[in-house]
Amino acid sequence: MNEKWHVGTSGWNYDDFNGIFYPESLSSRDRLEFYSQKFNIVEINSSFYRIFKKDIWTGWAKKTPADFKFTAKINRQFTHRGGLKESDDLSLWFFSSISGLSDKLKVILIQLPPKLKFDGDTLENFLKTVKKYTDKKFALEARNPTWFQKDTYKILCKYNVAFCLANTGGKYPEEAVATADFTYTRLHGPGEIYSSIYTREQLENYKKKIETLNGKENYIFFDNTAYGYAVKNCIQFRKLSD
Repeated sequence: MNEKWHVGTSGWNYDDFNGIFYPESLSSRDRLEFYSQKFNIVEINSSFYRIFKKDIWTGWAKKTPADFKFTAKINRQFTHRGGLKESDDLSLWFFSSISGLSDKLKVILIQLPPKLKFDGDTLENFLKTVKKYTDKKFALEARNPTWFQKDTYKILCKYNVAFCLANTGGKYPEEAVATADFTYTRLHGPGEIYSSIYTREQLENYKKKIETLNGKENYIFFDNTAYGYAVKNCIQFRKLSD
């Protein structure tokens, strides 16, 4: 596969992948190893809900091939409970634990809640602070319409943070805009969120949109995990990117 394109699913531990991707007899604890033999990257969603011990992250890194890559969502205490409010204790806790992935971690995703409105000072202060704790790249997925404007993009450009191209079947706004030297795309489903499948034509259109952003690297994740749709679309998109 073209090294410029990194295509995977949002998570790997789904029963809906059984019989479609995973053998029915495969133990859930062996899913990551199996996944990593077929794909070269995965987005970790579970870090949004829980801050794991560093040993967990290290274990995931050890289970995967040397060239396998991860991205991960920042914990919701920063975003959905804190409103982009940072504390030293929380940052030390989260970024210390996630460092267990070492060089295999490529991007940290900041997903904002729909009710959180844009505030330039808050955003800039948050990015300035969290970047002190890690050298990893960041991407931001916004859902409130107030974020889709030039002041947001200007701040993200300053800190080389990718504005996530996110499709939610029309539930939330969507825009392809270049704010970093890489791109980050999340495809949640073209109809019902998480449980609808993209057509080949839709995938081709997204590939074209991403190409217009001229990123040095492109990270694409399928979050339509119900019924194994994410795996099917991931395989299709990878073929388009060869």
